[in-house]
Amino acid sequence: MSTIEATKQQREYARVETNVAVRVRRARPDEIDAFEQRVMGAEVGEDDLPLALVAYLRNIEYKLDLVLSRLDARFEAPLDPHDLQPVVISAGGIRVAVDASDFALGDPVHVEMLLPGDVPRTVRVMGRVTRRVEVADAPAVAIEYTAIDESDRDAIVRTVNRLQLMQQGRRPRDPR
Repeated sequence: MSTIEATKQQREYARVETNVAVRVRRARPDEIDAFEQRVMGAEVGEDDLPLALVAYLRNIEYKLDLVLSRLDARFEAPLDPHDLQPVVISAGGIRVAVDASDFALGDPVHVEMLLPGDVPRTVRVMGRVTRRVEVADAPAVAIEYTAIDESDRDAIVRTVNRLQLMQQGRRPRDPR
């Protein structure tokens, strides 16, 4: 097996077609650097904290984001869990319906998504546009993650696995 094939196999992740709240926008170079430094500097992941504390902290973060977005136009409002879009999601990337003419191949993007679950989780990643496609007569882009916190990647993997089990009519086991 060649090195390219081995690398390609390592990057292959299970994927699932679902609906999530998602926001995609072009990323600024300074934003990319700051994000990469934050991801590289993260030593303690959410997986190291009790589930109840993580849920509580996420709730506080959501409320702070909401207040900041109302007080200062520079802050984006948090994603609305009812504003769902069809996506294909995996731990390596996402395909999302957006105006593909807004993005060129290789464009750096900031992706924010709200993963479904008992405690919805906002995941923020940096990526790059790898393809522009048409899905059901709607333009879409495929995005490969270039910078992602490993606890966020784990959350995506758990979400994909849970959704696949549900689509197969099987009940996912409780992680607690």
